[in-house]
Amino acid sequence: MRSESATVNGRSFLRPRAVFLFRHTSRLGGTRPGTRFVVTKEGMQYRDCNSIADVVREVFDLIRKDRSCLRENDVSYYFRGESHNYECEGSDNVPQKPQRPSIYYEGNNWIAHESDFFNEALRTYPEEFSRDKSTFEILTRMQHYGYPTRLMDVTSKLATAIGIVISKGYEGVDYQKRNGFIHVYRVKNEGIKYGTSDTVTALSNIARLKQKRFLYEPGGLRYLGAECKNERAGFFIEEGCETTKSLRRDLKKVFCVKPMVNNIRANFQLGEFFLFGCNDKKKCLDATFSEADYDNESAATEGIARIGIITLTSRAKEEAHEMSDYLDIGEHRLYPDFWHHSRHLMKIFKT
Repeated sequence: MRSESATVNGRSFLRPRAVFLFRHTSRLGGTRPGTRFVVTKEGMQYRDCNSIADVVREVFDLIRKDRSCLRENDVSYYFRGESHNYECEGSDNVPQKPQRPSIYYEGNNWIAHESDFFNEALRTYPEEFSRDKSTFEILTRMQHYGYPTRLMDVTSKLATAIGIVISKGYEGVDYQKRNGFIHVYRVKNEGIKYGTSDTVTALSNIARLKQKRFLYEPGGLRYLGAECKNERAGFFIEEGCETTKSLRRDLKKVFCVKPMVNNIRANFQLGEFFLFGCNDKKKCLDATFSEADYDNESAATEGIARIGIITLTSRAKEEAHEMSDYLDIGEHRLYPDFWHHSRHLMKIFKT
């Protein structure tokens, strides 16, 4: 098989001109027939796995090779599990489009009603949010329960991502016969935020605003400033000052955010989030997560790159499902609430 080299942002990758199919023996998984390994011209790697041993091996290999290409190793790696191809229902093909948060899912006009989702959740279930001290904490709880938000779930725990891939979640749909996917991201540590930062406060409070009230024109951020000041007394947006100029740039970016571990689900999943800003009138960012934008200061996804996608075939998902209790990734663990716990007990005591 002939190949040619490719360089992206100073990193060299081997670019195949076709798909590699190979077999090899490993102590972890025995012989792996027909494992597919593809490297695109951008350096993105696609790998198919037929067992859990394959998944662990391929993720480890992907990260190890990625680290070897970096000039600096001050980075973290995150995973996002998906039970099926959300781009094209019924397809087992690898998702091609850059990922986006649920509030921007295609085929819906949810972004026009972002503030309605936010206010209706608070109005209907005030007790559920009574312990949350910030808008970001409210959004994380909404995200946990399936509301469309500008957050996208990621985790530093590979086992959690595998569990999400085989989970039915709150939708209750079984995708066991469909391929699942784990997206692997590299994130610069210097760009990771905590939920208490000013940047996170500003991006989170976009959710409170009507679509037409979020503008970048002079004076257009006054509504956002008012919402943020209600939450943090010292917060201010003043046209012309350096702090406001910096904030304007940040509002058009995606940040990895570490949330407060204030509920049992966040504690088990080691869940973190990609928090998305937006363009004028809440239009979606051009969030590529590409290597080309990784060191680009003007890019929305500066400091975050998707380095690979691991495909879990139906065979791998079946094995993971059978071993879920031993791996501690059963749905009653991923979603520790009364409903999932009751279903777990019903399954145990069925016979």
